[in-house]
Amino acid sequence: MMLDSEEAEGKQVEAQEFYYKEEAYFNLALAAEEQNDYFKARDYLISGFEKFPKSFFSSDMLIKLGIYYLTIDEIRNEPNSIDIAADYFSRFVKLFPNTSYTEMANYYLGFCYYNGRRFDDAYNAFKSFTTKYPNSEFTPEAVFYYSDCQYNLGNMEDCINGFNVVISKYMGHEKAEEAYYTKAWALMDIARDEEAIETLSTLVEKYPQSQFAPSSIFSIADYLYNEQKYDEAVEMYQKVLDNFPDSEVAIKVPETLTELKETIAYLEYEKAFNLYDQARTSEDLNLYRQAAEMFMDVAQNNPYTEAEIGSYSNGGMCYEAIEEWQNAVDCYDMVIQRFEEGSQVTAEAHSFAMAHKKYIVANKI
Repeated sequence: MMLDSEEAEGKQVEAQEFYYKEEAYFNLALAAEEQNDYFKARDYLISGFEKFPKSFFSSDMLIKLGIYYLTIDEIRNEPNSIDIAADYFSRFVKLFPNTSYTEMANYYLGFCYYNGRRFDDAYNAFKSFTTKYPNSEFTPEAVFYYSDCQYNLGNMEDCINGFNVVISKYMGHEKAEEAYYTKAWALMDIARDEEAIETLSTLVEKYPQSQFAPSSIFSIADYLYNEQKYDEAVEMYQKVLDNFPDSEVAIKVPETLTELKETIAYLEYEKAFNLYDQARTSEDLNLYRQAAEMFMDVAQNNPYTEAEIGSYSNGGMCYEAIEEWQNAVDCYDMVIQRFEEGSQVTAEAHSFAMAHKKYIVANKI
């Protein structure tokens, strides 16, 4: 049945009014988005979508709602917001498989699964994305994330292979740095420590100002410490302090360095003490003299350590054995001085130094 001109005009006006109402909700959401009020933007779109489910703006509303919920999850981590975002992106992909936004929706769907720790779903989504869109701007990140999913799922060999793709194919992408870093931890998880340290070293060399550089250097230092390569470990720990003093790992360095320097000092002290023990057994004055020199080197190279106090105490005994009385007193004076400074000197060590100094001053000097 044909409509007369008046009826047709009325229908057209009605359709325009309907369109303008739909558009109003969408524009209100965009205005709120410009103010970074994603909560209000979301609420406008939900209201518009409920009132106009077959809206001309349905595709735009769906993609925007997914983005808003994803953003809200990052801002406030509202309960279920990441799952709701995934649902909107999933609906968009199914309803609008060939729009200019479909590629982005597919990527964000994987990202929602990833943020929601649904690593199996995320892996499948990102893997599918790289097949559908091999040249997308999102592809480097998709490769990184499906590799990281494998890491979280415990598939270390697969995740390492994936990170190698990021490193070799997308070297200039920001995710390449993180790929090196996570690959290193995957290698450690399967006891390939030397390869892991080599990977961290490459990361630091290629990206010296990377956010992962401080942790990488600290991890290398820890490895060297555990391998008893103490001097190299000290150098790496110090590098963290010198280059990244405000980093989180830098806070741990002073205590670790103190502990490490005590370890190094003890090993040097132990060598000197072994020689001193030989001197006492053999009563060889030359060995006493050599031991005294070694104790002095340990003390001077390791101030304010337990090894320093032990070295001055036993060094004094060596000097007594070879009758170098003033050198002996000088050693005991250092023990007494450290005690008065509040350093790590036991009451027993202090009493020992006081007694021996008193005897020497009264009887030998």
